[in-house]
Amino acid sequence: MSAITSGADEPIKKSFNEVWVVCTGHALTHWYPATFYLLMPLIGNELGLSYSQIGGIISFQYAAGAIANIPGGILVDSVGRKGLLMALSLFWIGFPYLVMGFSHTYAMFLACAVMVGIGNNLWHPTAIPWLGNRFADRRGLVMSFHGMGGNFGDAVAPLVVGFLLTMFSWRDVVVMNVIPGISCRLPFSSTSAASSLLKRRKPRQKKKPMCWAVSCSF
Repeated sequence: MSAITSGADEPIKKSFNEVWVVCTGHALTHWYPATFYLLMPLIGNELGLSYSQIGGIISFQYAAGAIANIPGGILVDSVGRKGLLMALSLFWIGFPYLVMGFSHTYAMFLACAVMVGIGNNLWHPTAIPWLGNRFADRRGLVMSFHGMGGNFGDAVAPLVVGFLLTMFSWRDVVVMNVIPGISCRLPFSSTSAASSLLKRRKPRQKKKPMCWAVSCSF
């Protein structure tokens, strides 16, 4: 006698609002570096930097990001709380800009640029797999929205910062730049909580009543 069981797990409820939250975060990861290009001539003029030194700050940022890519990917695979890592990435990008607002040495700007590069490259290996797993049946669509968020940050940031620079100093502007990142951390904390909750619930999901089919062989 053999028994065959069949059951279906309860579907996990998903909200597209989560995509908008992640897209907003992606926009901010592009927002901060996009403002850098407008600020660097003003920073270089105040600190008396040469064009080579200004270029060195940008180079340090992207070199640090390139080196941090693989360790960042390993970290993402090791840590389950993707929402927390996305919030950490935003902090790691925004906080150095706050420090720049109070910095007066070239070495400090290089250190901040390195932090921005590391934080920026922590975002993609965290957000992209999370979106792909969360919306497995709509991966192409959510990746398109995610990419659009980055483009939006690149496009809007120079306009906003250029406008602010007509009224404030570059130091004031980099301090103001921290506000969007801080305000965006709460949604990512809730995303982190939801993500960890789903991980705990997955093996404990309730099953619908089983249908038993009994076949007898003689």
